[in-house]
Amino acid sequence: MCLLLCWQSVLQLLLEVLSSESKALGFEVNWSKTKLQYVGPDSNQPVTMVVRKAHVEVVDSFVYLGSLMHYTGSSKPGIRRCIEITRLPMSDFTRNI
Repeated sequence: MCLLLCWQSVLQLLLEVLSSESKALGFEVNWSKTKLQYVGPDSNQPVTMVVRKAHVEVVDSFVYLGSLMHYTGSSKPGIRRCIEITRLPMSDFTRNI
């Protein structure tokens, strides 16, 4: 538990540094679009994290450049997603033949 709290505080500090350095370059972090993901089997993940008075959501998975990134590191959820994406168009295609 202590290790998780230590990592949360380090991550929070890193996100605050990212925000201040971005602002110095003329950029601003959109905290409503920013998501966090813990990787590994830990089930005690927080639901949100507060950074600069903004709540950042912690998610189990997200899509990055068309690939599903899952907290377990497994590719099975991404493969299932690809199969589901192609299943509907292929079923429509076979009905029209």
